Amino acid sequence: MTSEKFETLEEDFRTLCQDVRTKLARVERSSATEENRGLLREVERDIEDGQATVREMEDECRNAPPTYRAQMNRNVTSIRKELDQIAQNVRRLSTSGDAAQKRTSLLSGRPGADTDSFEAALRGQAAFGTETLSRTSSSIHRSQAVAVETEEIGDNIITDLGSQRESLHRTRDRLVETDQNLSRSRRILRTMYRRVMTNKLILIIVILLEVALLVGIVYWKFFI
Repeated sequence: MTSEKFETLEEDFRTLCQDVRTKLARVERSSATEENRGLLREVERDIEDGQATVREMEDECRNAPPTYRAQMNRNVTSIRKELDQIAQNVRRLSTSGDAAQKRTSLLSGRPGADTDSFEAALRGQAAFGTETLSRTSSSIHRSQAVAVETEEIGDNIITDLGSQRESLHRTRDRLVETDQNLSRSRRILRTMYRRVMTNKLILIIVILLEVALLVGIVYWKFFI
């Protein structure tokens, strides 16, 4: 279960990815250079919109309850990988398109080929910089996801420790109660022991009195 906004953002991202794939497929099938450039520029803008959507989803993850945060982070990581793969395809198509145009210009010997080569070099450097930024951003987002999961694990550990502390308190209370019961039992046993010894002593005295009385009767009967 996730937030309604998170689900809406995920659906928007899926729709955006489908549109981007359609445009990339047109680029791969088409040989019109200018049309392909326009489509690639549109795709780059779509990728920027997708990155903004992913950032909003990450904000939703940070504000989500710990119970659902791990699953939401996994979804965001999967979406981030998908977006990086689309960006790599765009760079590949852009590079291949520039290389094809450069070959055509050189073979045709038209003026301005050096200018096109310079622009292609600039685009290559920009693509390399974009790729580097994308890798750095992916690394940062993976680190954030690990930090969020670590925070969730810490929360679970704190909860478990709290439960164990309550269990130890209950065990201590039961031990105190058991010790009190044992003390009362010892006092009762001592009282019972004293009563038994008193009864034995009384019984011995009674027996001795009876023996003395019997001896007196026999002496009086036979010797007096």
